[in-house]
Amino acid sequence: MTVECLAGDEGAALEALAEALIFCDIVPVEADMYLSSRKSLQIIKSQAMPRQLYAAGIKNFYKAPLYKALYASGQEILGNASYSQILEAYAKLIDAGRLEIIAVGNFPFEKLSAKAEEFFGGLSSSWEEKAWATQAKPIAKNSMRVKVKHTFLTDISADKAGPRPAVLVPTTDFADPVQYWFSAPQDEKEEALFDALLLELHSLCQKAFAGSDRYKKMSARIEEKSPLVAFGAITFFNVQYLSDADAILEGALVKLREEIEGLGALERIKSLWLVKTFEGADQNLEGARRLAKSLDKARVRGEAFELCDAIVGDYENVTRAESADFLSVYERFFNKRLKLYSDAAKK
Repeated sequence: MTVECLAGDEGAALEALAEALIFCDIVPVEADMYLSSRKSLQIIKSQAMPRQLYAAGIKNFYKAPLYKALYASGQEILGNASYSQILEAYAKLIDAGRLEIIAVGNFPFEKLSAKAEEFFGGLSSSWEEKAWATQAKPIAKNSMRVKVKHTFLTDISADKAGPRPAVLVPTTDFADPVQYWFSAPQDEKEEALFDALLLELHSLCQKAFAGSDRYKKMSARIEEKSPLVAFGAITFFNVQYLSDADAILEGALVKLREEIEGLGALERIKSLWLVKTFEGADQNLEGARRLAKSLDKARVRGEAFELCDAIVGDYENVTRAESADFLSVYERFFNKRLKLYSDAAKK
């Protein structure tokens, strides 16, 4: 939940936030509306093709129930939720043990801390911190075919489509995405190097798409490693043939290794990581998001959170790394991968 305010208004903002959270009154009519909206969003999200592939990857590597709940695709949520269950769940949400306040900006810390204690200090905590992450299975195979559900869409605008289509023409000619998973390092110093190489791999793939009429409709997106998922992935969209995707990736990986061993190119890899990682970091909202992400990372690892480490640690690891450091990460984590593709994909 994000609240933005002017410096000097932090007390009023905290008071409004506390009142909204603690004294929120959800009436049955509103609950029905919230449920309907959340179900619709979940259907759209879970049925997206990249999400279906990602969910299959999670299922392959993780067996803990937590992962099934967070990443399941096509699973209906809140299907039989009652009004009393919503009220009970909300009471758990405002448990003090679940709340963290991250403030970024020109605020007097002592005043802000006192206001936070005034408005939230009365909340009790009964929530127990539990280990989030679990050990992932190693990559044991090169590819996995995934049975997916297709959503039929149209590019015809609403004003031209009419009240309803006269004829629905099904098709089996799909250009589904392809997803490549790479195991990521657990060592904190190597994580940033892995992220930098994944970013450059994405850039090389994008250049290959743009430089060929055959691939110009294709595009790529990165699925970053997270505190819960010890893998990085790159997704190719609008793939007509699996062999095309494989060829692009193989060529990009060869080029990536060549760049690692070249001084000028290595500096470009570092620069790209710096731009992408710290883009918008001078803005308060983005700074708060980065701190929240660092808190999650420390919590999953069971480590104490240090603000200085969160800000400069990755920066130092990347900027001071030499070619041999990047090459070591490349050889251990980019030479083996799992390819996920839909059952409708053409080879």
